[in-house]
This record gives sequence, structure tokens and C-alpha cells, in this order.
Amino acid sequence: MARRSFFGLGAKAAILLAVLGAEAAGLVHDLYFTAPPPRDGIVLDGLIPDTHRQAAPDFAFTGEDGSAHRLRDFRGRPIILHFWAGWCSPCVAEFPMLVQFTAVQQGAAVLVALSSDADSAAMRAFITRQSAETRDRLRHPFIHIALDEGREITRALFGVEKYPETILIDAQQRIAKKIPGLAAWHSAEARQWLEALTQDTRR
Repeated sequence: MARRSFFGLGAKAAILLAVLGAEAAGLVHDLYFTAPPPRDGIVLDGLIPDTHRQAAPDFAFTGEDGSAHRLRDFRGRPIILHFWAGWCSPCVAEFPMLVQFTAVQQGAAVLVALSSDADSAAMRAFITRQSAETRDRLRHPFIHIALDEGREITRALFGVEKYPETILIDAQQRIAKKIPGLAAWHSAEARQWLEALTQDTRR
């Protein structure tokens, strides 16, 4: 009787170990395949297929230099619509990379970067803290920095709650991709994205 009980317990133990082994394997899979993005940003993957893109809502904004614009003013060129704030650590890391990426393209895309800072003074203080090279790039006519007062565009129009977030808009003013978090603007994928959207404008 004791021997049968022992073997019964042994069989149960074996089953338990098998289950735990499967769960452990699942845990390893989750840790490996769902690891957080690299510290230098999320690698951009493919764009939304052309037939599935939805129109981006139009809005008005006033640039940091006082110039008035609407999103539709830039129809015919790809737009990088970027949501950020000076108090957001990932935004601080991404901002100069994004500005550099846009500037190097020499007008192939328009950057509209909307700040959720408390006021224009806080936004300008952030810009002042940038390197001289970044501040010089901000003078390009295809780079627009603006304060989104009350976050009316950021939250109410585009539903953005976490920063940074970037929305890629094609030349027909349709949403081609949403990128939550810090993006790797120095990557080959980013250049491929821009090339794909630029080719759309030539069709």
C-alpha cells in the first residue's frame, strides 16, 4: 500500500513538474519575445496599407515664431506630427534626433511638433536648452514648433495621452502610421518610411 502511494505521489509530482516546465518555458518566451524596445527607440515597422488609411483631422496652430498655419497647408508633402513635452524624459532624448532627421531630408517632409508644456515660456525654455546645432535646425521653414494650449489637439483631436507619440501623415493627409514612444529616427527603417511616402507624392 505504501509503495503504491509513493508511486502515486511520484506520478503527480512528475505531472506537476511538466506543467511548471511548460509555464517556465512560456515565461522565458514572454521575456525574450516581448522585451522592452531598445533604449535608443522603437524601430519603425511597416506603414498602414494605402487602402486602409484614414483622413487626418485638420487643425490650426500658431508656430513658436508667431506664424499661423493649418495642417492642410502642407498637403502634397508627408508630415511628421509629433506630440511632446519638455518635462517628458523620452521626449528630451528624442527631440534632437527627430529635428536632425527632418533637417537632413531638406524639406522632403514637414515636421509639426506640438508641445503639451504648461505655457509658451516653458516650451521656449526647453528649446533654449537644446544644442546650438539643434536650435539652428529649428530655423528650417519645414520645421514647425507650437504650443498646444489646453492639449486640445493632442488629446481631444488625436487622443494622445502618453508622450512622446508621433503620427506619420501621407501627402494626401491620411494617417500612415502611429508611433507611441521614443522612435529610432536614425534607423534605416525611418529613412525607408520617408522614401515610401515621398514616392507616393510622385505618383
